[in-house]
Amino acid sequence: MPTSSSGGLLEAAVQDTEPLLCRTADGTVEAGTLVGLLDHLIKDTHDLAKDEEFRRIFLVTYPLFTTRENLFRSFKRRFEETGDVQSFIPSGPSRYS
Repeated sequence: MPTSSSGGLLEAAVQDTEPLLCRTADGTVEAGTLVGLLDHLIKDTHDLAKDEEFRRIFLVTYPLFTTRENLFRSFKRRFEETGDVQSFIPSGPSRYS
């Protein structure tokens, strides 16, 4: 159970508008602000397996640190700021293509 100071830290990271990520030595995402995690979620990197693993883990764990409403509000804000629908479409192959 988080203490009040770590809970405050978590809340600050969720509300932060800077796209920050903390990575391990091999480049795996370890932590980040909500904006940073969303940026990583919608952008493909050179490692398709890690991208898919990140997406799977993010979609399972996001309720631990934010609400559905806040998540989609953040997606909407990012789209409105960039105005680029292409940034929301993965460039790599998907199981639906």
